[in-house]
Amino acid sequence: MKLETNRIETELAAVSKWVIRPVNLDPDDIEQSKVILFSTKNFYHRAYIAKGVFAEVTMHFKKNANQFFPWTCPDYKSPTSQEFFDRMRRTYRKQLENRSTANQNSKE
Repeated sequence: MKLETNRIETELAAVSKWVIRPVNLDPDDIEQSKVILFSTKNFYHRAYIAKGVFAEVTMHFKKNANQFFPWTCPDYKSPTSQEFFDRMRRTYRKQLENRSTANQNSKE
């Protein structure tokens, strides 16, 4: 996923006349308890995944709120981003509930 977003960034940069990096696409993975950011930049808090891609837990959910780390990007802390991540988390949880219900029904 990160390699594909890097390819898209490179394509868009090639057609941009004024901006070196017109977009910055950072894919994430959301779980019930955390958001994981993928990057091609290594740092002490990132784990190597494969093919030059690293992963970091960029925020976690605790006490009904998103909790941040010193390295959490300021954009992720904005009200708009928080609303987005909260909505995605609720959607994900609902999908898990539906899957669990479907599995229960198929066993009966």
